[in-house]
Amino acid sequence: VRGSGWDFGMPVITVDEFSDLACPWCYVGKKRFEDALRTLDESVRVQIRWHPFLIDPDTSVQGEDFEAYCTRRWGNSTWTHDLRRAGRACGANFADWRWWPNTMSAHRLVLLAEKHGKAGLAKSLLFNKVYEEGQNISQTHVLTSAAQQLGLSLPESYLPSDAGAEEIRNRDLEAKNGYAISGVPYFIIQSDLTPEPIALSGAQETSAFKEALAQLLNH
Repeated sequence: VRGSGWDFGMPVITVDEFSDLACPWCYVGKKRFEDALRTLDESVRVQIRWHPFLIDPDTSVQGEDFEAYCTRRWGNSTWTHDLRRAGRACGANFADWRWWPNTMSAHRLVLLAEKHGKAGLAKSLLFNKVYEEGQNISQTHVLTSAAQQLGLSLPESYLPSDAGAEEIRNRDLEAKNGYAISGVPYFIIQSDLTPEPIALSGAQETSAFKEALAQLLNH
């Protein structure tokens, strides 16, 4: 949530953001959207609700080597060249991208963080670990370290267990079947000033996010 205090006379923007931590364009989209949010007047309150999305649940539970995964799925990793160029413009540098993770346990950690109001921080931290620090967020010890960085009290049995997995699968199905979302990132942005939300699919340019926010606030 952005903004301090609560003034019922001030506009409120609510964002439903659907993404997967194994989605590099979700990382770029998050950066671009945050750049757009920073241009808003401080009086505007923003509430972001994070939704899990599983792009490839069949990824090895241990995660897979980045180059090996790209070769298996697409023949090579050359498709990431444009992605990396686009990312650098908004601070997504992809400085050390070594792994393609299975994200079920990472989503479960975000779910736990959500209960403590830290889902956004968790997403940022985990994206950074994957794409900037070369870490494999499929591994329990990496997620345990992330939980400590977030200041979460994590039961020792939580990550090795299946706790929260059913909720993640149900929310993933809700995104795909209930919202008919076929790709991420996906943003549903609404304002208390207008009943009609705006949906944006993909890692839109910052200008597109700014335009959507302006449309909602100036309705």
